[in-house]
Amino acid sequence: MTLAIEDSSRRSGRRGVAWIALGATAIFLALSLRPPIGSETRYIEASREMFARGDWLVPHLAGVPYFEKPVLVYWAGALSQAAFGFNWLAARLPSIAASVVSLVVTYLFARQLRGPRFALAAAGLLLSSGLFLVMGCVLTADPLFCAWLALAWWAFWRHLRTPAGRSIWLFWTALGLAMLTKGPLALVLTAASLGTYLSLTRRLRGVLSMRLVRGLVIVVLVNLPWHALVWAQDPRFLEFFYVRQNLHAFSDGRINHDGPVWYYLPVLVGGFFPWSALLVVALPGATVRIVRDAVRRSAHRETAEERDSLRVYLVCIVVPGLLFLSAASSKLPTYLLPLFPALAVLLADWIAAHAASLGRSLQRAMTIQAAVLMCVAAAMPFATGYAAERTQDLDPTWATLIPVSIALVSIGAAGGAYLVRRNLVVRGLIVVGASASAAVLLLDTMAFAIDPHLTSQRLIARVARDIAPQDLVVVASRLTGDYAISLELNRRFAILGKAGELGMGHFTELRPHPAAIPDNPYGVEFSNLPESDWLFDFDRLTRQWREPRRVWFIARPQDLAQLQRRGVAYVKIDGDGRRQVVSNRRTP
Repeated sequence: MTLAIEDSSRRSGRRGVAWIALGATAIFLALSLRPPIGSETRYIEASREMFARGDWLVPHLAGVPYFEKPVLVYWAGALSQAAFGFNWLAARLPSIAASVVSLVVTYLFARQLRGPRFALAAAGLLLSSGLFLVMGCVLTADPLFCAWLALAWWAFWRHLRTPAGRSIWLFWTALGLAMLTKGPLALVLTAASLGTYLSLTRRLRGVLSMRLVRGLVIVVLVNLPWHALVWAQDPRFLEFFYVRQNLHAFSDGRINHDGPVWYYLPVLVGGFFPWSALLVVALPGATVRIVRDAVRRSAHRETAEERDSLRVYLVCIVVPGLLFLSAASSKLPTYLLPLFPALAVLLADWIAAHAASLGRSLQRAMTIQAAVLMCVAAAMPFATGYAAERTQDLDPTWATLIPVSIALVSIGAAGGAYLVRRNLVVRGLIVVGASASAAVLLLDTMAFAIDPHLTSQRLIARVARDIAPQDLVVVASRLTGDYAISLELNRRFAILGKAGELGMGHFTELRPHPAAIPDNPYGVEFSNLPESDWLFDFDRLTRQWREPRRVWFIARPQDLAQLQRRGVAYVKIDGDGRRQVVSNRRTP
């Protein structure tokens, strides 16, 4: 009988994993049909250049070495494009696979806590949360980093339950891959969570069963080959990433994405939309209660039930990680992504524990959220119309699309509140999650059909149609972060002004080791690197403009005003409110 129950449980678990994997993959594939936007373009372009150049050691971006991240995400993107061709779906397959892994780990944690039906609900809650849903099909380091850490945390939990098993080797391998994806942050978040849990539960002796020496050897073996080869080619790569981008950036927000200590609180609430109201109500109280009970049990040397221990473990994943990220000076919303699987299980557990007594309070919270969204939807036509008039860069059609999407979420929230009021809590939450996911899907897949100005894709396509191999493309400094330029043109461009995050690449090309890293790598420009053929100031651009060679200049209106003040005439090719494409020659 016991064996039959175990077999049934395993089959149920496999079916749950299959449903999660298939459902999530279908949603992410649908979201992957749109062209890239924002920083994702950088990762797609760097992966494309890695495959095209055949240089699998040092990532390149816009034709120059790129020093901002370790190599694993670029390997994944390049291999996917090599296998499936260059298209948006192929470029994003690594992130889709990683997000499915995070959902499966969420399912496994939740199944351990309350069984397979609860696990499906917890995974569905994570899948429908705004930040995870959007990032699940975006090629950046964050989805891969989230998946590796989720695997490491799950493997360590399995190891605590069966110390003689092989889970510990999965833990160390996943940890090594997380480090190869995003650097030492993997070690910090893992050490903070495991150290807190083992201390809080008086299980510090568990460290002795972790096979520390052999485990660290695995981490080293995963990371050492690439790091050693990069060090041999140019040690400044590792110095720039580990010292400047990690050590110095922790205490100096001017280096990279500064933010106040409370930065992640609104990010956490907004990123978990449409579950924001529940998160605000549930997380503080549930965390305090779980930690308080753990401290009490520890003081009285009581043995906790496995479910209670798992709740403590999940809290120790979330809270120390959140505190560390909040203390760091460098901040971005996506840095929170590795905490989302544990958060989803904790929130689902709170809902399950309070389902019978939620009643009016949950219904009231969801109704308020629906009313707020309705107000936002009503105000959106005025806001988008005002923005379109002020910037000349926002398609007025958004004044219709955004309110429709918000209204869809609002109706779902109101319907969910009604079902909760009738004690149909699970159905109510499904309605909320489904309506929010549909709204995100609508916005994400329609964005480029409605507003071509979200990136310079349309403008660069206009250049790509007429450009000749010998032509020169010059980009104003403030626009170099839009890597749709090199992605669409498939060629290197020159930079007018500061090179920004490409500065280290330009510098190391021309000043080999042992030349020291400049004090301000983002400030590399023609004035301090005059030997570069790819860095310009206005004097150099003016001289080049009058040469027979055709020059394409992608610039802001204020950059063109400076050209005019120098008496330089140009031919306008295309443009919008933020950027213009001009040339020194008419299109044939």
